[in-house]
Amino acid sequence: MEHEPDWSVRMTAEIGQRVAYFRGRASEAGGRKMTVQALADRCAELGMPLGRVTITKLEGGQRQAITPAEVMVLAAALDVAPIELLFPVSSQEWTEVLPGRQERTLTAVQWFGGKLKLDPLRGS
Repeated sequence: MEHEPDWSVRMTAEIGQRVAYFRGRASEAGGRKMTVQALADRCAELGMPLGRVTITKLEGGQRQAITPAEVMVLAAALDVAPIELLFPVSSQEWTEVLPGRQERTLTAVQWFGGKLKLDPLRGS
């Protein structure tokens, strides 16, 4: 019997989906989407090599975890704010901010940015 992946694995997969989305939007010369290799090269230029295979696995939901450093370098390479990789800022009204706890995405962003505190005892 398969069990649902835990929250941190699901969150990593969602970050991977957003990396793929923003990579698809990023234009190179000629107006084409950024290739996985171009993203890997840009990460290396920024000082943190992330290989093509690593990025492909992340985008395909095959990685178990992602580090804060990887999120930051990927965001810089994609020319987006790191928060846009962490939360579905422009695509979903609600997000799972903690395991099993749904919040409005705007609330999650404000909490992450230190603008408000979450009531730790209140569930979704």
